[in-house]
Amino acid sequence: GSVDADLRLLVSGIAQVSGYLQIVFLLFGTWQFALERKLPSRPARLLPAAAAALGLLSTLAFATDPAAGHLRHFLRVGVLSLLAGTGFVAAAWLVWRKRGRTLDMGPKLVALALLLYGLEHVQNAFVAFYWLGTGTMLEESPALTYANFVIQLLMGIGMVTCLLEDERGAAERAAGQAEHLAYHDPLTELPNRQLFLDRL
Repeated sequence: GSVDADLRLLVSGIAQVSGYLQIVFLLFGTWQFALERKLPSRPARLLPAAAAALGLLSTLAFATDPAAGHLRHFLRVGVLSLLAGTGFVAAAWLVWRKRGRTLDMGPKLVALALLLYGLEHVQNAFVAFYWLGTGTMLEESPALTYANFVIQLLMGIGMVTCLLEDERGAAERAAGQAEHLAYHDPLTELPNRQLFLDRL
């Protein structure tokens, strides 16, 4: 009845808003991770609101037309998957460009996982576009479910590796600063007596 339809619409709306917010927060996190600085405050306020509005619009479009199932699927799955795929691929490129060229393994794993996850979303968008154009729904391979699990596991391992490598780098920098302070005057930065004796 109408209660079931309202409940389905509510669940769909939550899923759509969450999906669009996921893209925005992915890009926020990638910006901070790759560039190591915070996003400016204006986009940080406006983009989540715009993503939530887009999610609500895609939920309400064709919601009352029972004959527009393929259009609803295209808007709710196809467009969202295409934007998510583009976002994940862009995030992979940004991580690789800014942090993937070092000897650290973590950023490479994160960039690879983001790229594969983006390509998976692009494949979902292709299925939705194909259904809209031909009226035929392609069957999804069960292997994609396992691939999705492996990709998310790879992403988690990459994030943990990045955190450990960042901690190690911070410890090495702190040790270098402590050694510099031990052998140099804090005011003039000139070598002190301790350095002279050490070298002597």
